[in-house]
Amino acid sequence: MVDISIIIVNYNVKHFLKQCLQSIQKSEHDLNIETIVIDNQSLDGSPFLIKQEFPEVTLIENENNVGFSKANNQGIAIAKGKYILLLNPDTILNEDCLAACFLFSESQKKLGALGVKLLDGKGVFLPESKRGFPSPWTSITKLTGIWKIFPRSKFFNPYYLGHLPNDKTSEIDVLCGAFMFMPKVVLDEVGYLDEAFFMYGEDIDLSFRIQKGGFKVFYFPETQIIHFKGESTKKASFNYVKTFYGAMKIFAEKHTKGKLAFFNVALLNLAIFLFGFISLLKAKIGKLVPFVFDFVIGSGIVLGVSRAWGYLFFKSTRYFVDQLFSYYVFGIVFLLMMLLFIIGHYDADAKKRRFIMMSFMSLLLMLAIYGLMPVDLRFSRIVITISTILLLFVFFNTRKLWNKLRYGNFTYEKDSFKRILIVGSQNSAHSLIKILEEKYTNSKILGTVSPSQETVGSFYLNNITKLKELVTLNKANEVIFCTKDLESSAIFSSMASIGSGYSFKLANTTNDALVGSTNKNSSGDWFTEDVQFSIDMNSSRRIKRLFDIVCSLIVIVTFPLFLLYSTKSRMMVFNVLSVFVGSKTWIGYLPHGNILPLLKPAVFPVLDLYRFDIKFTENKELINFHYAKNYSVIMDFEMCTNYAFR
Repeated sequence: MVDISIIIVNYNVKHFLKQCLQSIQKSEHDLNIETIVIDNQSLDGSPFLIKQEFPEVTLIENENNVGFSKANNQGIAIAKGKYILLLNPDTILNEDCLAACFLFSESQKKLGALGVKLLDGKGVFLPESKRGFPSPWTSITKLTGIWKIFPRSKFFNPYYLGHLPNDKTSEIDVLCGAFMFMPKVVLDEVGYLDEAFFMYGEDIDLSFRIQKGGFKVFYFPETQIIHFKGESTKKASFNYVKTFYGAMKIFAEKHTKGKLAFFNVALLNLAIFLFGFISLLKAKIGKLVPFVFDFVIGSGIVLGVSRAWGYLFFKSTRYFVDQLFSYYVFGIVFLLMMLLFIIGHYDADAKKRRFIMMSFMSLLLMLAIYGLMPVDLRFSRIVITISTILLLFVFFNTRKLWNKLRYGNFTYEKDSFKRILIVGSQNSAHSLIKILEEKYTNSKILGTVSPSQETVGSFYLNNITKLKELVTLNKANEVIFCTKDLESSAIFSSMASIGSGYSFKLANTTNDALVGSTNKNSSGDWFTEDVQFSIDMNSSRRIKRLFDIVCSLIVIVTFPLFLLYSTKSRMMVFNVLSVFVGSKTWIGYLPHGNILPLLKPAVFPVLDLYRFDIKFTENKELINFHYAKNYSVIMDFEMCTNYAFR
């Protein structure tokens, strides 16, 4: 008989899933375990990964995203285990987790469901490990954040049951859907997950029905798991508020009756509107603040340079002040900011090299525009040059200031300088260093720590028992654990001993990928041997879109010339409007089934730059891959030119 059936619903989290499945393999012990993965039409190659590396896993491939509840029910329906474990793919189990849950459950007569202690990617306790049922007051304390002020209060923190100790086994109301361990007979009696809940709320509903059926729900902190993504991602978004509290509304309508039900639903509707609006407003304002700040500071700089130059050479601070002055001041700042926006200066993944490149180009562009203007409308070449240089210097540093406020590092690029310690065997360390040298250009490998309690050879700085001291001594800010060489319990205890304020990553058992998350509200950074596609950057997509628009305008304006000189004139003319409005792009992938960042349908396939290179001959997948990885607007320009006039 199967002891435990583990059911995992996956959607585009291949690398998290791989770590999760590997941790399950290390947690089986003498138990008879079956694992069922339901894939909700992932586009990241998850099904292929399972078939290739985990053939023992039962895989259900859905043709579309059917939601969390329905997908879990598909797995429960075919499960053969005495116990069912609903598990998120972004989790890693302690080695004793399954055995401890099984033994505890066997000792309880009325057990209906069991949850364990959840830790985030930094080893910090996640409060959603134990929760209370939703109510008007519970919703208010959670929505307003009052619970954070009184985290141990039963009255002010009813949602996260703050009065219950984090390290004591207790009866609770609601389990987290990331880990729900339940007897199959209980599910057969109370029913499976309610498919009215597409995402969020299904765990609350099921916990409620289990208790209503006369069974107990336990919080069991004697074992633990890492839950990288925590409760959700993008919690500040309107969509999250609408989805989450919409689920609460379904729960209220389902389980409360009469006037109380009307009151609960009305309150939740109000909450969805108010907090959704506030979240949307905060998100928009948060994105606009850097723009507004730069525009105000930049305008002041141009104004100051104009007045200073006027006084220095013409003995009048108002020498350049006339009816066109404000247009010049705001025009210089706005144009420069738009250029920086296009190359991704205001994006989270901004690159310093792009800023430097655009700095030279913007200065030349400013002077070119000046030279093309009528003489009577020209301003001052010197003022424009000095202002542009100063603006670039200031905008570069305001970007660093925002990063300091948001991420704690005064650097242009988001990621701070990484000082890394690797905990693992010599072979594992060598494998990882190869990846790190490619992925972490702004980093230093401080050394390797032995995974055992004995230090073997001069290769290691010391052993894992001295890890905390090594982190402090070497001023490390990131630790990478090789799961191939370490038990999860050793990783958990090491993370706890080092404490918060550090970044932790876990390398999978094949040492070809790292997963990690710096806090429970982030989706987690993925660092893998899979390439980072240039075409997938926001700035690249903006530049590509701008190129499509400019090319479309050129085709429209020079239409007669294209008819005379272009061999592809008919194709370009027929498609120009589609490209201009954004339903197509001039250059795109060759038809092929490989998984790459999505692009609009292409008028011309990416081919010309590769047709004379023997390694690309007849290899559509490689051509598409190379284009996505190394995309630049120059490539589109060359290919468009070749197609139009060859």
